[in-house]
Amino acid sequence: DKAGYPTNKITVFPHGIYDFFQDYDYKEYSVEPNTLLFFGTIRPTKGFDRIPEILDILEDEIPDISAIVAGGAATSTFVDQNRFQNTINSLRDNSRIELHDRYIPNEEVGEFFTRASLAVLPYYDATDSGVIKTAYAFDTPIVATNVGNIGRAINLDETGLVADPKSVRDISSKISVLLN
Repeated sequence: DKAGYPTNKITVFPHGIYDFFQDYDYKEYSVEPNTLLFFGTIRPTKGFDRIPEILDILEDEIPDISAIVAGGAATSTFVDQNRFQNTINSLRDNSRIELHDRYIPNEEVGEFFTRASLAVLPYYDATDSGVIKTAYAFDTPIVATNVGNIGRAINLDETGLVADPKSVRDISSKISVLLN
């Protein structure tokens, strides 16, 4: 209405919580202490290249910090393949990271979210994220950067914390707060 567009021509399709993943037969795990989950398609805008630095920052305070990275590779021709391969190699070569660089079928989604202490979305850019709706379904707390509608999707101090998208230190600090 404020933009001058007739409200009767607007339809809202809310995402809701992706609790349908709970309907699949998956192996449920106990939460692994100090385990971060980075989930979804691996593409430059999602900040997967930040993971080693986040772990380095947190390692002094939380020596047993680890990460699970689960998701398929971006297939877009707009992705810089050299940068992408460098990111994958840095994740694969890090002993604190368990990398699943493949498409994750619906039947396995619950396995990753039940293992994680929290989900981390260190995005540079996004409008919204199905990872948040999936984390909610598994009661997995979230640390995400405040980009697009991400900050509005997280209920501060209830479902997670929001960090400055330009600061790996702020992302790491928010992770530390939730883990401690």
